[in-house]
Amino acid sequence: MKEKQIIKMNEEFNKEDKMMYNNSYMFIKGVAVAHNFEQTLIALAVARRMHDGQKRKDGAPYLLHPLKVCSTLYNYGVREDNILAAALLHDVIEDCQDKLPLGGKELISEYGICQEVYDIVLLVTKESGLDDYELSVYFDKIKRNPKALLVKLADRLH
Repeated sequence: MKEKQIIKMNEEFNKEDKMMYNNSYMFIKGVAVAHNFEQTLIALAVARRMHDGQKRKDGAPYLLHPLKVCSTLYNYGVREDNILAAALLHDVIEDCQDKLPLGGKELISEYGICQEVYDIVLLVTKESGLDDYELSVYFDKIKRNPKALLVKLADRLH
């Protein structure tokens, strides 16, 4: 049996960020528990761990962004576990490379993320420095996958 490890998080919040984080985090956790969304529960913990200590350009804790993307999808009627899980993880391969030395394959092997969620996250992961042609190929791949398209649209909304 694997021994549970307690990981101290480095989250630093101002009062407003803390309230937004607590509300968003608990909302998504409640949704996942109420609907028995196993992948969303796993993704919530993984996103929290991966984005720990990261900040957005405006200084807000990074985790608020994937929480908002996931909440947006849910509020627009998305009730599919794998889509909500992918929304929570949509930036981890792109922005947490230091914590994912295998390029994100750890999401499956170490954290229990299913293949479909991983595939969606991989599709919406954009490499930096793409030229116009490469960007069009990137967006064409997303357009051919309705689940990845939903995640990308919610990401762009936020």
